[in-house]
Amino acid sequence: MKMRNFYALLLSILLVTILAVSCVKIPTEGQPLPNFTGTVRFINAASDVGETSVLFDGSSVGTLALGQAGSYSTVKAGTHSFKIPADQNTDTLFVDTDFVGTFFVVPVENAGDARFLKNREHWAYANKVVPDTMVHVCIAQMVPVDLKVGIDSGNATTYSFKDTKPELLLASESHTFYVISGDDTLATVTPSLTAGTSSTLLIYGTADDVKTQVFDNKL
Repeated sequence: MKMRNFYALLLSILLVTILAVSCVKIPTEGQPLPNFTGTVRFINAASDVGETSVLFDGSSVGTLALGQAGSYSTVKAGTHSFKIPADQNTDTLFVDTDFVGTFFVVPVENAGDARFLKNREHWAYANKVVPDTMVHVCIAQMVPVDLKVGIDSGNATTYSFKDTKPELLLASESHTFYVISGDDTLATVTPSLTAGTSSTLLIYGTADDVKTQVFDNKL
């Protein structure tokens, strides 16, 4: 009798186990991958080309006049192709996860030189990129010669072609920037800056015709 009860109990446990397993929903797909992205815009500084459309992964993202910036867009992080129609070659550059910044279309001195230059403005996850009492300025020198940039009455810093350094934190909103070659001041700009914001000062054109443009950066 005891043995019969034991087998009955064992059978009951087995049936309950089978029923429990049959009710478990086994996923047929894995969890979705995280959405790794970056935020980019394009600025046309290619004085050897002028107005141009920009191809990103083979598709046009718009046409930019010389000295014009496009809007910021969210793209997948990873390797991408960059091209303008005037060139035979294609640049391949990497967009980092949480990257926020600009890809400059730059003049080239020799066929096959890189046409695009990547400049990070900040990381998307960074807290308080610019203090409320300061302004952040990126200087991008896209004239194919060495130039100096002075701020107010301070010493001028040399910027070579394709330089995007340094990233400056300035302690007030009113500043005058001077673009200098030798003893000559080629351009002067006093941009309208706002505390707690970030801007890019673009220097572009040719050695005989230096131009400047100021753009707001995304925070």
